[in-house]
Amino acid sequence: MGDDTTTKSKRDETEEERRARKEKERAERKAKEKEEKKEKEEKEVGNDGEKERKSKRDETEEERRARKEKERAERKAKEKEEKKEKEEKEVGNDGEKERKSKRDETEEERRARKEKERAERKAKEKEEKKEKEEKEVGNDGEKERKSKRDETEEERRARKEKERAERKAKEKEEKKEKEEKEVGNDGEKERKSKRDETEEERRARKEKERAERKAKEKEEKKEKGKKEMEKEKEETIDEDGDDLQDILSNKKGAKQASPRNEQGVSPESRRGRTTALVAGQKTEELAAAMAAENHAIRQAAHEAKEAAQQNERRRAEEEREREALERRELRRKEREEKRNKRGNDSKATTGPLGTSAFAAEDLQRQGYVTQFDKDLQRATALRRLVDMDDVAAALVDAPPQSQYDMYIRSFGESGRKQVGVQNPAEEDRTDVGVQAERVRVKSRGVEVPRDLGLCPELHTNNVAQFTTGKGGTDGGTVTENTQQQQFADGALLAGFLNRVFPIIRAAMDENEGVGSDATKAKSETQFSSSCVSFCFSAARNRPVLKVLFNPCNPTYIVALHGSCVEEGPSKEMDRYMSVILLWSIYDNTAPEKVLVSPSVITCISASPRKPYLIYGGSEDGSVFLWDTREPERNHTTAGRYEGHRFRLPSFSTSWQAGNHLAPLVSVTVAGYNTATGIRKDEAEQLVSLDAFGETHFWVVNEKDQAKGAIIDNENGLNMFSTVRLLLAASKGSDRANSASLSQEAFAIDFVPSDPSHYVVACAEGVRHISRFGSVAAPSVYGPSSRFFNQPIVVPSCVQYNPVDNRILMVGYDDGSVRVYLHTEGSPQISIPLSTHRVTEIRCSLMDKWLYWVLDAGGMFYLLDLAKGERELPVFSQSLSQTNAGICTCFDTPPEAKAESRMVVFGFEKGEVQLHTLNDLTHSLNPDRNELWL
Repeated sequence: MGDDTTTKSKRDETEEERRARKEKERAERKAKEKEEKKEKEEKEVGNDGEKERKSKRDETEEERRARKEKERAERKAKEKEEKKEKEEKEVGNDGEKERKSKRDETEEERRARKEKERAERKAKEKEEKKEKEEKEVGNDGEKERKSKRDETEEERRARKEKERAERKAKEKEEKKEKEEKEVGNDGEKERKSKRDETEEERRARKEKERAERKAKEKEEKKEKGKKEMEKEKEETIDEDGDDLQDILSNKKGAKQASPRNEQGVSPESRRGRTTALVAGQKTEELAAAMAAENHAIRQAAHEAKEAAQQNERRRAEEEREREALERRELRRKEREEKRNKRGNDSKATTGPLGTSAFAAEDLQRQGYVTQFDKDLQRATALRRLVDMDDVAAALVDAPPQSQYDMYIRSFGESGRKQVGVQNPAEEDRTDVGVQAERVRVKSRGVEVPRDLGLCPELHTNNVAQFTTGKGGTDGGTVTENTQQQQFADGALLAGFLNRVFPIIRAAMDENEGVGSDATKAKSETQFSSSCVSFCFSAARNRPVLKVLFNPCNPTYIVALHGSCVEEGPSKEMDRYMSVILLWSIYDNTAPEKVLVSPSVITCISASPRKPYLIYGGSEDGSVFLWDTREPERNHTTAGRYEGHRFRLPSFSTSWQAGNHLAPLVSVTVAGYNTATGIRKDEAEQLVSLDAFGETHFWVVNEKDQAKGAIIDNENGLNMFSTVRLLLAASKGSDRANSASLSQEAFAIDFVPSDPSHYVVACAEGVRHISRFGSVAAPSVYGPSSRFFNQPIVVPSCVQYNPVDNRILMVGYDDGSVRVYLHTEGSPQISIPLSTHRVTEIRCSLMDKWLYWVLDAGGMFYLLDLAKGERELPVFSQSLSQTNAGICTCFDTPPEAKAESRMVVFGFEKGEVQLHTLNDLTHSLNPDRNELWL
């Protein structure tokens, strides 16, 4: 019966059940085979145990090593077999699932699965190769040891070179495999992006691919050139050795043949022989000189190799010492923690059981403190969420109607209107009486401060009477308060609150511990004592291009972020090409203002007289202006992130006819660095410089919002904005030569003693330009010698010394810095600092000989031009960090207004750091010479 039932079940079972049954039978057969193998091995081990013990006693050192290697190989083989069995079981359990998933999977899932299988096959092939190599190494290990003992010096060198070549080949293969994996992971993303990309993105991608191909071709050409040079050197060395051997052999032959043929030689032949001997001597001298030169080259190469090896050994020793110190420090900290834990445990166990270590009053006080901390945290969170705004300044956000608007409303209408009215006859009119209830008035008393002026009718006509004495009014004195009440103005009150609110908020932040002392961390640099990091999560994917202190209020930092490198958390912010963040140095949790721009901003500047104005220059030649006084209700359409509203520019010059035709490289306020400053009655002028050397002067005009309405010709002015820019004049970098207008320019700065003169760093050098004169002297600052009618170096940045107006500091593309006098065109001193381009230069306002310099590689320098060794910096610090990237820009505040000596840095990964300088930066050297210039 049992057999009949099994046959029936086999007939009725489905395809899936049949597969599962067969897999189960295979697993049972394999289990039986394993048990039989184990029994056989146990029997063999029982028989061979005594033999192995005897052989182990008598085996030599080499046999013992070979036996251990064999045992290791057997263990590894067993582990591999166990792994394979586990994988087969998992595959057996998951087989049906995989078949179902293969039927239902989409095209993309199928591609991903195939790529995964290819990667697994490659990994298995690598493991098999490694196993084969290990076996070969195990078999050839003893042979290599013997050969290493007997090999000569030349064989050892050849073997090492071969090993180096093999290591390099392995590294190249690993790099290729990593790149293939990355390409495999990114393949589907690239296909999707290629389908969705626009025409402009496709062109940009193709240009990028062409540039990458060209870079690869250049690298291959360089490698080929290096290999050819090495081959030529080897051939020249071989030819020199062959020439030496030929010369020596000829010399020996001449010596042997001379005594034989001396008798039968004529005097003419003797003369020819003497000339040949002289020529042979010259060739011998040349050969000796070449041999000496080759020997010197080999010796120098050998010395360089030895020096490199010594440096590597020294670095390895330093690394070992540093790791040992770190291990000791960790052990010491662990010991201290264990001691503290033991002390706490002993203290806890000393008290009697069932009693508390705190009294009732202490526990109650502790509860009050915890509740107060919770309330304080909730209040600070609410203060961040609530945005205080004044709503009493204007009841209606609509300007008054002008006469023209009133006229247009009634334009085209006639002055007369015909209206039909139907009245009843006089006799039909009836009088109607209406009865209404009497009006009852109730008065209520409310206490209101008198200085607010909310109830002026109570104080204008009434006279306050006060009686004193006994008997009521009889015999008493009456006094009249004739002082009129002063009423408050609502607009003045709103303006006062707007001015006082930021100051009160900063004071509250400092009082709460949100200020610099609470957020500053210990700095790892040698020039600062503490450091504060500012980072906005929505701008983390944008590099910092420019950072500066507000010249009117150094407690605020302005940071310019470029285009987004990757997708960020805020899609609304990713739509904009550039972002400007306004930070307070006392609050690094969130920025004060978020300014956005639809164009790429290349440079920014802050007004030295109006702290609420920020200027920016764009890549398309437009100048933008932001007014931070505008309330947030005027900026509701630009977007927001975490409660911060984005602010579009208040004014843009992109609609004006006299706009720039090239990208802007600098925007600054004319006369910002003068000692007297800009007069209050003088309008502020903004200067913009483009890449072609064209300078435009813009007048900052602020109109009264209460007087005029929006005019049709005010193109570029945002709604409810009052500040605009008017084009005053434009000027090329050189009026005398019209061709110089098309040369490339990089930076601009004004002469502190005369704001009508300024300098422009262009391709030909530093140009000195007069705004109102014809030609300024000297016209060019820079080295006079040229090569093929081109300047030696190209300037990248300029900075006048605000303490000593005669000194001009210029940074160049080759990493050098030169100091000029305002009246002389040649440099007074040239300092080679770095191999990278100098990007920023700042002068100390306390000492005219101290300069801060930053290069494109992220190296930060401090120069003291008054010490003995002027070419050597006081210190140099690399500011490249793993989490922040390379430092791209920096700025120092006006030290007369700043609370402490600070410097702010911007990094390529969107982070801004504020460092407080230590005593190293302002400790003067005793042997200083301040009269050399």
